[in-house]
Amino acid sequence: MVEAGLEMVNLSGFFFTIQQTDLPEVRKMMPGAAVYLEMTHTTMTGPRIPGAWDNYPYLRAIDQQFYTAAHLAYARGADGVSLFNFHYYREHGHDTAGRGPFNEPPFHVLKHLGDRTWLQNQPQWYLLSNDWSNPTLLGERPLPKTFHPGEAHIFMLDLAPNAQNKKGLFRLRALQGASGRTWSVKLNGTQLEAADYVAKPIDHPYDAFLGQASEYACFSCPPGIARDGLNQVAVSMEQGDPLTVEYLDLVF
Repeated sequence: MVEAGLEMVNLSGFFFTIQQTDLPEVRKMMPGAAVYLEMTHTTMTGPRIPGAWDNYPYLRAIDQQFYTAAHLAYARGADGVSLFNFHYYREHGHDTAGRGPFNEPPFHVLKHLGDRTWLQNQPQWYLLSNDWSNPTLLGERPLPKTFHPGEAHIFMLDLAPNAQNKKGLFRLRALQGASGRTWSVKLNGTQLEAADYVAKPIDHPYDAFLGQASEYACFSCPPGIARDGLNQVAVSMEQGDPLTVEYLDLVF
């Protein structure tokens, strides 16, 4: 299509804000076209609420996740970012009792999303989640992933650290509950120490679908071990019953 004259391409992650993409490969394939990364109102959905449409509880995409996605996209060659379903912060659907509370969309992020210098100096919130996307040029969908005792899985996170990246927090989330298990997490070969649960590593106004402390395992990330480009996160469950992990994040 670009060879036929298409001038702009919008990379859509299918309903979710997705930071980990094959944008660098797409950029190489289309050097003459404008490439935009689409972001949306949510980063993760939960189990269906029966008997309703628009019936998923969902995590709201927060300011720092937008800023991090935009910063990473620019670092990997994007010309801009776009927004879709931005109105879905507001109440919608039939069964809203299990999906709220609702909020106004964060229109204030718009003024920053094109300011590359400003974005480079913000706290960062990277994530991987159980989204609905198809396999990409980077391989199969990384999540969900089921762990068994003694089993390890490797996740690759594309990061673009900045001067603000000091001590961080890594979290994994399993909707069935992650407590009662022993985990090991290494970032680029460095062992991360277990840390206390934090519901909001960076403060934000959204309380919907945050889950309980029992759904998370948290780890402290020392400064200086994250690097620009692909970073290896090795996660293993050393003890405990099998468990499916739905979500990972790394916050600096």
